[in-house]
Amino acid sequence: MDFHERLVDALLAAGIKPFATLYHWDLPQKLQDIGGWTNRDVTADFEAYVDAVSRRLGDRVCNWITHNEPSVAALVGHLYGDHAPGLRDLKTALQAAHHILLSHGRAVAVLRANGERKTRVGIIHGLEWVNPFTQSDEDLAAARRHGG
Repeated sequence: MDFHERLVDALLAAGIKPFATLYHWDLPQKLQDIGGWTNRDVTADFEAYVDAVSRRLGDRVCNWITHNEPSVAALVGHLYGDHAPGLRDLKTALQAAHHILLSHGRAVAVLRANGERKTRVGIIHGLEWVNPFTQSDEDLAAARRHGG
């Protein structure tokens, strides 16, 4: 936390408003060992972490991001297996997604309680806009499959 306090202070001294991201796919191994985001108890651990960080930085940071791209942590890590923890199970992915979003809600309450009136809290979703290359049936179908 000492590093982060110095970083926030340096940003503020340079006239830069910090936006702190609390989770970007970096769950501690100790929490992964007990099931990671599939274990509902991890939401309480995240809440305690958010409490500790916001007590140290909340007097200087008013813009908070609880989770960066929760769908990536949940789906790419627990359904597709391409990111940590490398699992491939729908039920596990849905549990992880639910618990990540639950932890977001718990974190919002903590951040608002620990912050000042100007505290702003959000979550970052990775969204893409998709346009079909042409209006052909194939391209339109491909764009729909991708979510466009």
